[in-house]
Amino acid sequence: MVLPLRCMVTFLVTFASLCSAQSVYRPPADEKCACSPVMNPVVNCGTTGNDDIQVLKTEMAAMAERVQQQQGDIQQLQTEGAAKDQSIQQLRDEINQLQNETAAENQRSQNKTQQLQSEMVSKDQRTQTEIQELKTEMAARDERIQQQQDDLQQLLGESETKDQRIQALEQRTYIEHCESGVLDTPYNVLASGSGSRYRDLTATFSTPFRTTPVVTVGIRKLDIYRSRNTRISTTVTSKSPRSLTVRIITWADTRVHVAGIYWMACA
Repeated sequence: MVLPLRCMVTFLVTFASLCSAQSVYRPPADEKCACSPVMNPVVNCGTTGNDDIQVLKTEMAAMAERVQQQQGDIQQLQTEGAAKDQSIQQLRDEINQLQNETAAENQRSQNKTQQLQSEMVSKDQRTQTEIQELKTEMAARDERIQQQQDDLQQLLGESETKDQRIQALEQRTYIEHCESGVLDTPYNVLASGSGSRYRDLTATFSTPFRTTPVVTVGIRKLDIYRSRNTRISTTVTSKSPRSLTVRIITWADTRVHVAGIYWMACA
């Protein structure tokens, strides 16, 4: 917008210079002025040329004033444009600041999410480990329960056998005589090793029987290592009119310091 105004001012100044440089012919005072547009179109008659110059100067002054006013308007527009540019730059700075804050907040959120995911994975691993340990403990308990049930079943079977023997003795027509006594295992003879272990104990009758006697045995004392389960079994392995042999059995990891039994033989 500034360039067209400058061109217009340059044009007006050039035009005024050309007008002032034209030849002005003033006739003598006693001659009449004959103005012929055909013969001399540039000859000024009287004061007409001065009036035209004055008019041009007035118009040029007005145009200069308008140019000055337009330059002021331009300066004001430039000032307003600079203010707007400054506002735009400020807005851009604020946008950049908001973008940076948003990026930082997103990074913090991502870090927090990764930390929570890591904690969840660690907790899941610990939970799986604890579950596996509980399963192992439950399996061991189930095994011990099953073993105890087996032991109980064995004891019930032995008790039933003893009852049958007692019933057989009661049904006999007579008993000539009976003998009884105790037998103990040597100390710690069954306290070492693992698996099935036994010790045979033999008793000799003071008076031989006429026939093979009926033998009954029962446990009278037990000394078991405190951190092991109690596993003990007795059985008569052999008997004759002169003696009997009782086998004391233990198994698994039971440690028997001492085991003692009562025995009774009748015939």
